[in-house]
Amino acid sequence: MYVDMHAHILPCADHGSDGLETSRRQIEMAVSAGVDTILATPHFYMHKDTVDEFLHRREESAEALKKLLPVNGETPVSIFMGAEVALEVGIDEMSGIEKLCMGGTSNILVELPLDVWTPWVYNALERIKYSRGLNPIIAHADRYIAKNSLDGLTDMGLPFQINASALTGISTKRKMLKLFGSGAAMYLGSDIHMTGREYTDYAKAAKVLGGMMGKITEYSRDAVGQNI
Repeated sequence: MYVDMHAHILPCADHGSDGLETSRRQIEMAVSAGVDTILATPHFYMHKDTVDEFLHRREESAEALKKLLPVNGETPVSIFMGAEVALEVGIDEMSGIEKLCMGGTSNILVELPLDVWTPWVYNALERIKYSRGLNPIIAHADRYIAKNSLDGLTDMGLPFQINASALTGISTKRKMLKLFGSGAAMYLGSDIHMTGREYTDYAKAAKVLGGMMGKITEYSRDAVGQNI
């Protein structure tokens, strides 16, 4: 069984799920793809929310989601709380960002800008890692390679989360396999929004990764605090 390290399954927490029925369907699709653990990662934008406002909305959504579980007396998945934290100017100095980490860990999923990176991106990541004492995990690193080299992030020792869809595309599959094979990429996510084909892609990606899925799953359980 696998871990989904990037999922927008919390009802009405962001645009990932518009309600309980959508979240129910998402969980059903996750289980069908072989997933037994999901990291819920609603978007956090510092220009829209304070940390406390975000956490309040996430808690309300998570409580609503609990109404779906268990199903027929069984809990089909374990759900851990996290966030997809957009890297914005000043986020490295924002009070309380440690509360956005995964479970009870110091691991934080960070979404980088999609345009060409300037030095502040690297400087902000360094301050999050060294000054704030957190462990940034780079969300959907596959999205950035069109405009940016990942080498600088690798040199900083920042691990990558890859979206499953990047392992199903002819133009990106080989690059992603190389990232996983080198150890730069450590985590696989669906990045599920609504009820699209993301979990179909997840199941296909797991087959593409083959024997590497054992380590990827182990790393993921550690990252969300499941093995604490």
